[in-house]
Amino acid sequence: MENIIYTDADLNAFLVANEEQDGNTIEVVIECDSTGSQNLTITAGLASATEALTPGVKNRVDIPSMLWNFGDDTVITLTKGGSTAGTITIHFPGAIEFDAALNETETDNEFTMQGSATVEQQVVSLQQEVAKASARMLDYILPTAISQTAIADGGNNTVETFEFETTEENVKVSLFTCIQFLATTTVTAGNAYEDLNATITISLDGNAVATILHVYRDGRQLLVLDYLVENISKGNHTVTVNIAAAGGSVSVIQVVSAYMLAAKSVAGGSINVYPLFEDGAWAPEVLPEDVDPQKMTEQAMLNGVETAITKSAKELGKGFAVKIANLSQFYGSSYLLLAGNTYCEPFYTVSDYFRKQGTHGAVTRSTGKPIGSTDGGFCIPIKRASGFTRLSAEMKIVQNNGVISGEEDGNIARIGVGAIVNNEFVFVSTVEFKELSDWEEKTLDISTLPYVDYLILFGVDGSPGYRNIKLLKS
Repeated sequence: MENIIYTDADLNAFLVANEEQDGNTIEVVIECDSTGSQNLTITAGLASATEALTPGVKNRVDIPSMLWNFGDDTVITLTKGGSTAGTITIHFPGAIEFDAALNETETDNEFTMQGSATVEQQVVSLQQEVAKASARMLDYILPTAISQTAIADGGNNTVETFEFETTEENVKVSLFTCIQFLATTTVTAGNAYEDLNATITISLDGNAVATILHVYRDGRQLLVLDYLVENISKGNHTVTVNIAAAGGSVSVIQVVSAYMLAAKSVAGGSINVYPLFEDGAWAPEVLPEDVDPQKMTEQAMLNGVETAITKSAKELGKGFAVKIANLSQFYGSSYLLLAGNTYCEPFYTVSDYFRKQGTHGAVTRSTGKPIGSTDGGFCIPIKRASGFTRLSAEMKIVQNNGVISGEEDGNIARIGVGAIVNNEFVFVSTVEFKELSDWEEKTLDISTLPYVDYLILFGVDGSPGYRNIKLLKS
C-alpha cells in the first residue's frame, strides 16, 4: 500500500491517500513556503534521519522503512529557520503481515498503521496451522512478555520472556526467534565509526545458558536464534533473551517471530500450587522412584525399616546446620538424611501427618518424658522442583515433653526445604513456633533457593506434627 500524507507549509496534514501497490510505503508531501533553512527530521526511538527541504516548492519526502518504529511511534518534525514548526506522529503496530493502510486518528496530525497484527497473534496463527498437520506430539509456547524498547550504547534489555512448567525431569525445549532492528554505530572522538557489538544472552531461571556475540554495521539488521535448552527440571521455569549493545545502539526493534517448541510434558504458563504431602499421602511424581513412602510409616520406623534407609550424623552440642555437611556423600541419593544433636530423631507418618517419637533426650522431666540435646533435621529427598517462592504447611505440637524449670519451652515446630548447590546443602526454614495446640497453617519464603531438592522436618523437644505440605508460586 502506498500511503501519502499531504500537508501545508507548517506540516498541518489535510489529506491522507492510500493507493494499492506491491509493498508498503509512507511519504509526506509538504507545500513549503519561502522561509530559508527548512528540514524534516524523522525520529524512531534512538534513531533519526534529517531531510533538507527546498523553500517555495512542493517537497516529497519518503519515510524509510528502517525508521518505522514497530510497536511504538515514529515522529516527523518540521524545522523552519531553526524553530520547530509542526510534528506528525505515526503509531506502528508490533508487526505488519499484509498491505497496510495509514489511517487518521481522532487527534490532529496523528496516524495509525492498519492491517497489521501483533507478534503473539502471528505465532498463534502459526501454531494453529502446524497443529492441524502435526501428530500432536509437540506444543508451541508463546512469550509471556515482549519488549521492543530501544537499547542505547552500553545498555541492555530483556526482549523476550517465556514462562512454562514441566511435569517431567531432564526436559528439552527448542527456542526460536527472529528479531529485526536498526543498528546505529557510535562515532568516536576521532570521528571514526565503531562496530556495534551485540551480546545476546539466553538465560534459564536467571542463569545464563548461552551467550552469543554478533558484530553489526549501520542499517537494518536481522538476528535469528535457534537454541536447544536442555536439562530442565520438573517445575516452573523462565527463559529470557537479553540483548546488550556496545559501540552503538539498537532501535526500531521488531520481534518478527518468537516461540519455544516442546514436548507435551511442557506447558505454557506456570503452576501456582504444587502439593508435596496432603491428606496423609505423597502427591504423584514427588518422591524419586527409589524412595518408598511405605518405608516412612510408623510401623516401618518401629521395625527398623526406616532406619535402614536413613543416613545419620549426630554429635553432642551440634545442630542440623553443622552436622548435615558430614552427609555430603549421600546428597542426591535415595537415602533419608538425619543430622543434628545427639538425641535427634527421624520423622514418620501417622494417620495424615508426620511426627517423631519424642522418646529420646538428655534428661527426663516431671512429665516422665525426656528433653535436651534433641534438635535436628530430617531430610526427605524429592524430585527437584523449580520456580516456587513459598512453602506452606500445617503444624501442631502433638506431644509436649515439658520444660526445664524456669527455662524457655523447647517444644517447637519448624519446617524448611533444602537444595544441593555445588555439592553444598543450602536450606531455609521457618522461625520456631511454640504452643501450637491445634493445627495452624504457616508459610515460608523460599525464593532465595534456585530449586528444591529436600523437604526438611525439624524437631527439638517433644514431637511437632506436619501435614498438608505444598510449594506455592506467589
